[in-house]
Amino acid sequence: MDPGGGALVQQLLDPRSPLNIEGLLDAVTALVNDCNYPVLRKIKTIDQFVKKYEGHVRRISEMRLKGTDFELIKVIGRGAFGEVQLVRQTSTRQVYAMKLLNKDDMIKRSDSAFFWEERDIMAHAESDWIVRLHYAFQDARYLYMVMEYMPGGDLVNLITTYEVSEKWARFYIAELVEALAALHSMGYIHRDVKPDNMLIARNGHIKLADFGTCVKMNANGRVQCSTAVGTPDYIAPEVLCNQGREAEFGVEVDWWSVGVFLYELFVGETPFYADSIGNTYSNIMNFSTTLSFPDDTPISSTAKNLIRAFLSRADQRLGRDGAGSIRKHPFFQNAEWTFETLRDAQPPIVPELRGDDDTTNFQEVEADNDQGNDFQIPRAFTGNQLPFVGFTYTSELGPLRQFADALKDKNANPVQVQQQTAQIRPDPALTDELRRTKDELERTRREILERSADLEHQQLVLERAKQRGNEIESHANKLTERVHELERECDDLKVRQRGQGDLEERVRRLDTELNEHRLMAGALEAKLAKSLWYFLFILSALLFFSSVLICY
Repeated sequence: MDPGGGALVQQLLDPRSPLNIEGLLDAVTALVNDCNYPVLRKIKTIDQFVKKYEGHVRRISEMRLKGTDFELIKVIGRGAFGEVQLVRQTSTRQVYAMKLLNKDDMIKRSDSAFFWEERDIMAHAESDWIVRLHYAFQDARYLYMVMEYMPGGDLVNLITTYEVSEKWARFYIAELVEALAALHSMGYIHRDVKPDNMLIARNGHIKLADFGTCVKMNANGRVQCSTAVGTPDYIAPEVLCNQGREAEFGVEVDWWSVGVFLYELFVGETPFYADSIGNTYSNIMNFSTTLSFPDDTPISSTAKNLIRAFLSRADQRLGRDGAGSIRKHPFFQNAEWTFETLRDAQPPIVPELRGDDDTTNFQEVEADNDQGNDFQIPRAFTGNQLPFVGFTYTSELGPLRQFADALKDKNANPVQVQQQTAQIRPDPALTDELRRTKDELERTRREILERSADLEHQQLVLERAKQRGNEIESHANKLTERVHELERECDDLKVRQRGQGDLEERVRRLDTELNEHRLMAGALEAKLAKSLWYFLFILSALLFFSSVLICY
């Protein structure tokens, strides 16, 4: 026996313990709710029990975390079993992703809805590669899981937005390997590995999410299952082959899906896609002949080798003995990071966010007015709430931790413990005032962010206008300089033109003088010819008379 009650306190405070305080409160609440039906309260003992505890249960529900403690910002996802909302906690103003699951659906689909596995994995993972659970709580109708918000969206959004290079593929596949290794080390197989379940954190690194298909392995690291769980394009052939009969498989089914995803990163579609699910399954079963690589897509030999190593027989598949053999594959060799430094490496894409509630990386999801079914009113005790006892979880013990510290103090007397526990109970007026103050601070913060964004936008516009003005001014200066050059050229041309006019005038005068001199020369030539003729005539006459005189 433990006289101090220390062991019991540890059980009450340990979130992994079946006897933790949240589980006990769940049990009381579930039992009262399951008994609180008119047909059951006809039984005297049940009616007395309900009367005794229904008021306490009501107060417990009011004091515990509930859906109204969160403000809906936007619905960011919807699946087969529920929807995911982006919410803000009213008391802390923190933003979370909150998943809602209908309890009635969970019971009806108990063979494929593994909400306990999902809750336990995110609550106890202690890994940076797995989405963290902050709170899990419930009401009569829904299960709620409040998780860290991953504002970068999923890898489906990334590969449809960007052209993924081999460098990018190497990085994201390496991070996926680490995430699956962390999950497998906890003793779980995911069974639905696909880009939809790989989320990008604020820092650009990925985390594995959506563990609603996970199943716990036995001591031999194997799982026995008779149903094919997962998404058709990513299911391993051994899972399909054994559908409808009890079969055993291990972590190798997850590594098959990794190979499908790696192929999809390079090619843009899954390797066994067909126009119908039946044909897709046929291609998967005959993977040895249907797996091919398109000629127009550049894929390195090491990448093809890794894809073939994943998309192979289960007993030969890479990773069947653990992630160590995968890490050694040549495809992952690079000069920028190793698997030991991967979490500190620079991711290919870091999301640009406008605030803590930015949803630009998520597709629009239409509102769903169908809230699901309620439990039918029973004719006998059915225990509909009992399967969910112990689901409630919080990563922050808060006042319970103060209570435990008080109990651990051996010198504390009961009066001191009572005083300390009394201080734990918050003053409603102060709580309301604190909430109003936080709301006002949040509104102020949002206004500051909005004004800062407007100011940044205006500064950007001003800077662009200033830059444009400088460009225009520079262009105007160049134009002015060019105008001056043209003016100088024009002046030179005018001077040259004037000089050319003087030259032409002088040429005309010289030409006139030349013509005059030509005329004068012609006249002189004619006069000279006439004088010469006259001279020759006189000379001829003299010679004639001389010859006559000589004869005589």
